[in-house]
Amino acid sequence: MLAIGALTLGALGAAAVLAVHQVPQAGPFIANSLRKVIGIQGVANLEEMVASAEDTVMRMRDQPSRSLSEMSPTIVGSDIPLAVAAPLTTATIDAAINRPASVETEIAALGVPEALTPVAPVFKPVNIQPPYPEVAAPGDGVWVAVPDPEHPEAAPLMYKTLLHPDPERRYTELFVVAMPSGLIKLTSVPGTEEPSSENPAVSKIPNRGFIPQSQRGELLAAFNGGFRAEHGHHGMMVNGVTIVPPRADMCSIFGYEDGSLQIGTYSRLAKQPEKPIWYRQTPRCMVEQGALHPGLRDPNAKGWGSTLEGDTVIRRSAIALSQDGETLLVAVTNFTTARALAIGMRAAGGHDVAQLDVNRSFPKFLLFPRDESGVRHAKSLFNGFLYQADEMTENANPRDFFFVTRRPRDERTQVTPAASPSTQAG
Repeated sequence: MLAIGALTLGALGAAAVLAVHQVPQAGPFIANSLRKVIGIQGVANLEEMVASAEDTVMRMRDQPSRSLSEMSPTIVGSDIPLAVAAPLTTATIDAAINRPASVETEIAALGVPEALTPVAPVFKPVNIQPPYPEVAAPGDGVWVAVPDPEHPEAAPLMYKTLLHPDPERRYTELFVVAMPSGLIKLTSVPGTEEPSSENPAVSKIPNRGFIPQSQRGELLAAFNGGFRAEHGHHGMMVNGVTIVPPRADMCSIFGYEDGSLQIGTYSRLAKQPEKPIWYRQTPRCMVEQGALHPGLRDPNAKGWGSTLEGDTVIRRSAIALSQDGETLLVAVTNFTTARALAIGMRAAGGHDVAQLDVNRSFPKFLLFPRDESGVRHAKSLFNGFLYQADEMTENANPRDFFFVTRRPRDERTQVTPAASPSTQAG
């Protein structure tokens, strides 16, 4: 009987792990259920144990580093003309955008419609030197244009790349998206459940969990927000309503009336005369004013983070601004320590870096192409990340998130190519 019971528990455990890796809501459901039984720290300990086991398996497999092309699905909007000489893919569009516009014969050979023939790009980040060339994959640090499925004829406002920022783990993957902050607008949206709040005014905030219908016409992308309120009590405010009170020592993303952004420790940013119209807090800044957090400088350091230790190898996410503030960087990862995330984001040009949510279920970067019926649905920009096609649009998100739209023309500011990072990884 004991043997049968052990086998049953083992099978249930294996099924749970499989569900967490494949079903978008399985991880949160299992974790929330367990917290009621073994508490927050008990679940954190269990997550660290599972992450350690997965890390051990990945070390044993020792597979080659994967490239960005292997990890990028084809995302094409339905409004791209279908009468072309060859099937359109992300690769062919990227190739056309990155070729000189004068080489008309080469563009024609790709089968890209004339409407997609580019003008001089408005924004193009400078390629990155991989922080650890010994584990880099071909193409690491090279920025690839991400066409907007809703406006494929427009100059791209998003570029993607991949870095491998851990010299001990070639399977550590940092996917980074760069956007010109002067041409886009970032909006913070509270979820229907998180961050949980004691303020009754929160229930009156409109569009909780949704991207407002009025802003979907210029919608570019969306990505996950921060931690649950109980995991650090990080502050959040939108629409003049304080959802969770701010903590003076926490890293904060500030959004202002003019669309500009800042990232830094709350006590430092709050001293400025101009006040944000929204903010979202995270654990302490990974990088602030170009410097790594002291808890991340030592490769053997563990004491960083809110619940899980900094050396736990898990899926993570982050947001950053370049030194001149003109480039917004967003990252999602696979098998990453906090230190590797910080080093990778700094190598990508992040001068101020805040970690967002972690674990298998939450980090994601989504585009919203149209299906055959013309309805916009979410699709991950990178392979292997969990999401639901109707989240944020038809199905309210229980967790907070950010979405990105094109700024109206009269609100756009001058954008120059992003400069190479001035700091070195390490």
